[in-house]
Amino acid sequence: MQRALRFFPLLALGVFCVLTMPRLNLPGPYEDEVAMTVPAVHLLTGKPNGPFGPYENWKIGDRYIALLSQDYLSCLKCYAYTPAFYVNGINLKSARLTGIVIAGLALVIGFFFLRRLAGQLPAILGTVLLTTDLSYVFHNRHDWGPVSLMFLFKLSALYFFLAWWRTNRWLYFSLGSVCLGLGILDKANFAWFLFAGSLAFLLTCGLAWRRWRIGHVMILIVCLLAGSYFYIDRNFYSQGRMISMLKGNSEGFEKFRPGALYERTRYHFGLLNMTLDGRVFYGFSTSKDLPNRSLLPWLFGISIPLWLILVRGRPARFLFFLNLFTFVALVLTPEAGGSHHTMAIYPFPHYFIAVVLVQVRDRLALTRTRRMVATGVVAAAIATVSLSSLVGIKMHYSAYAAGQVDPRWTAQVYALVDYLQAHKDRPTHLFDWGMRHNVLFLTKGEIELGEPYWSVLLDPDYPAQFEKTFPEPRALYVLHTEKATVMKEARDWFMAHAKPKLEAGLLREQGIGDGSKFVAYETVSPAESK
Repeated sequence: MQRALRFFPLLALGVFCVLTMPRLNLPGPYEDEVAMTVPAVHLLTGKPNGPFGPYENWKIGDRYIALLSQDYLSCLKCYAYTPAFYVNGINLKSARLTGIVIAGLALVIGFFFLRRLAGQLPAILGTVLLTTDLSYVFHNRHDWGPVSLMFLFKLSALYFFLAWWRTNRWLYFSLGSVCLGLGILDKANFAWFLFAGSLAFLLTCGLAWRRWRIGHVMILIVCLLAGSYFYIDRNFYSQGRMISMLKGNSEGFEKFRPGALYERTRYHFGLLNMTLDGRVFYGFSTSKDLPNRSLLPWLFGISIPLWLILVRGRPARFLFFLNLFTFVALVLTPEAGGSHHTMAIYPFPHYFIAVVLVQVRDRLALTRTRRMVATGVVAAAIATVSLSSLVGIKMHYSAYAAGQVDPRWTAQVYALVDYLQAHKDRPTHLFDWGMRHNVLFLTKGEIELGEPYWSVLLDPDYPAQFEKTFPEPRALYVLHTEKATVMKEARDWFMAHAKPKLEAGLLREQGIGDGSKFVAYETVSPAESK
């Protein structure tokens, strides 16, 4: 039996691949899903022209090396795409396979971490719950967040630091520190894990002064500063917006007020519940409510009082504090508001459940018969929750196959790309969110795009420049249809300028694909207008 269990990580990885890889081309790409592919496309093809992001790029030859995608998000994930694009081509399957492979590797590393922390049975049960979790499957399949590198770095860091704690070997501590640095480099909100992990360690193991050396502190500081360098430079010295966002001062987001903490706690508690039962991503991708929800939140809720009453020992305590303080970090961050943020708490609920259930079984199983019954109850609980999650996963793929997806994921983007490639000699402007990165990715950067839609909203000089040249000779102006529009302000602004030109015959409206998603306004030459 023990020999067979050696292959369990590979079995879990295989099941995870089976659950994440069906219909990889469905649904159509979502803007944020492919936003970080563009620098990788540039590295391989030289197109589109750089530079990229809000920070000064490095340049090697005629290629730009993008460093920051946003003020709190680096381009590390961009370069994770490069091997898949090189081997399998620049396409949607390659992009989605990248997230799946990274998340699968994190799944295996998480198994070994939990086995070292609490034993083989908790590791198996926790991995089963995570492998079949709808949110883990689809957040990584589409890497909404992005989240896959976060899972890889934090589970690797936990594994190496636990190995250091058990063996006192410098190599493990150094590798764990490197993983923390890479986690911060990937996303600044990896700091949530640093906050939660530090407090969980202190409350579980104490300061443990005898284990620390000055070398440990120096290695840790160097790795964290190296990972944070671009954010520090961008936000403190280059007037980035991350600091103001953390204070809650960014326009359009809730101000940080002590009186709002209760409401934020309720909000994040509900969001965590909907993430665990699979409703959030299903609703995000289909605009519908998930009929059959996972029972995982119930099992998680039951596990907490069981831990308080019956369970002792460091593993469950450490995992409980990881859950608790990650949740606290989310509540205290004003701009944390989506399930891609809530995923920062994963996979600790799954691991906590597994450790608690196994320890409750051991606590109550005083005789052989009781042990068999308790083992059966634990196995039935895990199986029931996993089956409820699998039903949700099946429903998700059924919605994909039936085309019942939110308009943001529409396959009509392929019709848009075909249209633009047929007119690639004409200047093109995209006046809404949800098109630009899709077009650059699907055309491998071949289409040259003009000013992006956000210039309408953010650049005070843009309207005057636009009015001088509008409509540009032979130009294309592409918008979402009125029903599908995302940035209504940008569309209304453009249409206010376009209406008199349409009436004068200087613009011509052209539906794209089935006409439900995109519409183009083509500049008509004076000769054509006559």
